[in-house]
Amino acid sequence: MAKETAHQIGTPLTSLLGWNELLKTEDINPDITHEIGKDILRLQTITERFSKIGSIPKLEVHDIVSVLLNPPLYNWSIENLVKNGIDAMKGKGDISIQIEQKGQHVNVLVTDSGHGIPKSDFQNIFNPGVTSKKRGWGLGLSLVKRIVEEYHKGKIKVLSSNKAGTVMQISLRAKV
Repeated sequence: MAKETAHQIGTPLTSLLGWNELLKTEDINPDITHEIGKDILRLQTITERFSKIGSIPKLEVHDIVSVLLNPPLYNWSIENLVKNGIDAMKGKGDISIQIEQKGQHVNVLVTDSGHGIPKSDFQNIFNPGVTSKKRGWGLGLSLVKRIVEEYHKGKIKVLSSNKAGTVMQISLRAKV
């Protein structure tokens, strides 16, 4: 389904690229084509991400303490965790990302100062369709779990959570 979504987005996206190039030749405000170009880049990123779901991604060594990873999928995972933290804080608070090597594993900790997650939901939040938001499909964390665990052979969990905030931990195997 993800690959089909990527394919379906790709067709009008190619058309938009062409139309934007045509608009650049016209006598219009260049800020308009610049903004359209930024939106096209965002759509290309989304399409690239979705096209990788369901395939075995190519993992390469990237120095976050020498871990094998697929950058677009890994970045998407971190982005999802950060956006969830921002939502939990209602736009006000602190977010941090910490990377630590512990033996043969590299842990990425995403910490926010949001309202926290009830302990009874620690496992459920990774299931498709589970969300505490009024809007949204509840797919973000299930995709993160799939990207981390199935594609990168790592683990993701709620390390801690209370009214003062949440710490999400991604644990990946270090390249030794």
